This record gives sequence, C-alpha cells and structure tokens, in this order.
Amino acid sequence: MDYNDLKNLNAQELAKKKTDIEFELMKARAQAARGTVAKNPHQIGGLRKALARIQMLLAVPAASQSTPAKASASTRKNRTTNGGKAKA
Repeated sequence: MDYNDLKNLNAQELAKKKTDIEFELMKARAQAARGTVAKNPHQIGGLRKALARIQMLLAVPAASQSTPAKASASTRKNRTTNGGKAKA
C-alpha cells in the first residue's frame, strides 16, 4: 500500500489495516517456514514495508505529517565538513 493512500486514513482505519497486514504477514511467514511456494515471493517484504509505513503514521501526530522542511545550507555544510571521518 502506498504512503499517500495510507496518510488519508484515520487512526481507526490505520489500526484495522495494521492488524490485517500483521495477520497476512504471519500467514506468509508460516507458509515460507513450511516450504510452500508462495504466489508472490516478494510478498513478505512488501507486507513488512506496509506495516512499517502504518506504524510510522500511527506514531507521528497528525499535525506534523506535512512535508518536512529542507535542511539549511549551514546544516548541509556541517554534515560534510569532516570529510566522512568520525569525530574524535
């Protein structure tokens, strides 16, 4: 499920989606553990990503779900001034 689709859902709908995806993920993992060939071999990864998106949306308050501001020039400069070396 796409992020843009999920962000339009309310908290109750997200919670229901979360339980549905967790159940589907459990079934897919059990199927893989038995060695049964899945219909879609990439299903587990997709379900995990969808679950992570939902968990992120549930954890973040609705007011801060707008697009993030870009980092200022000084912040970008500070990230690269040490040449990738760890600080002592």
